[in-house]
Amino acid sequence: MPTTPNGFTDGSTPPSDATWQALTTAATTYRASLAAFREVICAYVEDLQRESARPSDIADLVRSFVADLRASDVDATAPSQAYDALLDRLVAECLELGPGTS
Repeated sequence: MPTTPNGFTDGSTPPSDATWQALTTAATTYRASLAAFREVICAYVEDLQRESARPSDIADLVRSFVADLRASDVDATAPSQAYDALLDRLVAECLELGPGTS
């Protein structure tokens, strides 16, 4: 985020160095986690495609798998609507890009 010596370009005060570092670390961790999640989802999509599953069935199977994770408390803190949108986007991307892109 661009800053000036007096704060952000919009005139607001930037966070402390410790907070900025924590935010940067969290963002980096989130991006890495999202990339790993995408790779796993695309690998699963590829497996299902090799089994001749239809795209609509693939999306349902991925959602079902994540729902099972939520039910088992493995991912109980994840907001379901946010994950549903993310899953839909990831499945669509994996289907669009095709095999070998995970």
